[in-house]
Amino acid sequence: DQWSQEVNQAYQWLNHLLAPVTGASIVARETLSNGVVAVTYSNGKQVIVNYSDVPFSTGSLVVNAKDAVITEVAP
Repeated sequence: DQWSQEVNQAYQWLNHLLAPVTGASIVARETLSNGVVAVTYSNGKQVIVNYSDVPFSTGSLVVNAKDAVITEVAP
């Protein structure tokens, strides 16, 4: 019970990122900046992970420090 809320939040965060790429294969991995990596999947989804301590932005997309986002990539 003590950890249930934290575990549920972590699950929801990971599920939001990874459920859309379940069953898809990785087709590319690119370093966008120091500590920022984009992983592109065969279904047109891309997960951008910011391992750094500062926010990363490109165009209108912002990935907070120590966070990740999922996006669509152009075909």
